[in-house]
Amino acid sequence: MSQGYVYIASNPSLKGNLLKIGLTHEKPEKRIDSLSRSTSIPEDFILDHYKEVDDADAAESRIHLLLADYRLNSSKEFFSIGLRDAKLIVDRVAYYLEVHEYYSERIGFSDEYLLGNFEGSLSTTPYRYMYLLASLSIGQHLADHLMGFSDDVVSGFASSEFCAKQFGTTRSSAMTFMQSFCNKYEGCVFVTGSKKRIKVFNFLRYHRGHMAWKYSDDFRPLVQNEKI
Repeated sequence: MSQGYVYIASNPSLKGNLLKIGLTHEKPEKRIDSLSRSTSIPEDFILDHYKEVDDADAAESRIHLLLADYRLNSSKEFFSIGLRDAKLIVDRVAYYLEVHEYYSERIGFSDEYLLGNFEGSLSTTPYRYMYLLASLSIGQHLADHLMGFSDDVVSGFASSEFCAKQFGTTRSSAMTFMQSFCNKYEGCVFVTGSKKRIKVFNFLRYHRGHMAWKYSDDFRPLVQNEKI
């Protein structure tokens, strides 16, 4: 884990809403100067936004997870997204790392959840992962909502280090299972106590040792937690 900055930069030479979003361990202004010295682009980059984070590698991986649909090239850090939306994602990831990066034991399940089940049923390990996701999700504490923070962009994150510790496995084994879990269960369905079929996730993704998920609007009220 190392401190650093996640930055957003634009360039007048780039078409549309194309933004450079990346990680640097030096001052963001210095990184922008370095980018601008490239002879492959005619105009200087502009530093639009940045956040200092304690775990820069985790922040970058998670931001790129949320920006996967906007990435132009998997080998380059350019994204076709508006500045406002990009800033919101960077801020949400930075705030989660600072405030919500821990396991909550204050979890509440609605009667519709307790009397329902995941369609097709889940074996023990996937079911434990579902519980883990609920515990790691953004808290439903009033203070978060008063600060304007909610799971409007993402419900939560999990790292391979944390999952390995929780399940008593190696980090490599955790990474393999996390990737398989995301591939298999992104489209999973929950059948409530009143027999209503609802989609669990809007998305469930894995990238470089990190998972990110966004609960669907129908499923989110069934699972609540409180982080104070």
